Amino acid sequence: MDGFDALSAGTAMERADVTGVPAWQDGAFRFGGAAGTVRRRAEADAVGWGPPSIGSEVDAVRVGEAARFGTMSFRVVGAGDAGVLEGRCRYARTEARGRLAGGIDAAAPLMPLRLSCAYRLDGRDAGGLEVGAAPGPGAADTRTGRVTLNGATLGLESSHGVAGTPLGSGAPVGYVARAADGRVAAAVELTAGVDRRVLLPRDGAERQAAAAAMVTLALFRDPGDVD
Repeated sequence: MDGFDALSAGTAMERADVTGVPAWQDGAFRFGGAAGTVRRRAEADAVGWGPPSIGSEVDAVRVGEAARFGTMSFRVVGAGDAGVLEGRCRYARTEARGRLAGGIDAAAPLMPLRLSCAYRLDGRDAGGLEVGAAPGPGAADTRTGRVTLNGATLGLESSHGVAGTPLGSGAPVGYVARAADGRVAAAVELTAGVDRRVLLPRDGAERQAAAAAMVTLALFRDPGDVD
């Protein structure tokens, strides 16, 4: 993720990586020195027409609409000095499918991706997160949103720059959280397999909100805007 190393070299944030993210739906992970568990469910559906059998029914629809949606819940003890943090999330997006001249298949977002989460801290309601697709430069699947926890709010935006190359990535390679004054308060990089490099504020009211957002985005399996 372009810019992550420069942020890491500063003194305002500290590393607290999310490691051992399960390759399957459910499992355990670590967030810095904190232990957590996650449960993820993904589904797909479609209406329309196409060849009688190409993989799944969703893959077979070439003219119509397709949807991907699912849920995620997690629990982590001690993340960002936050006690017991629990998150319950859902996401959904739909696309329109059709055929261009010459029989070329085409797809376009119909209902942009939206990820919504609710958080609890030590058993009490404490805030939430909203992240969704937004128009971006070129073919980038840009995501923007915000997180609120215990009265602290941070803006969220996806990062598409790849370190060492001028070429950007269509899918997010990470996210940054920004404070109201525009400075980067936290970051997560998504490109290291089952591990995610994370930077959190060292202290202050933003720390718990940043921790909640970064662990959520580290665990989330983004379905993209179109297949």
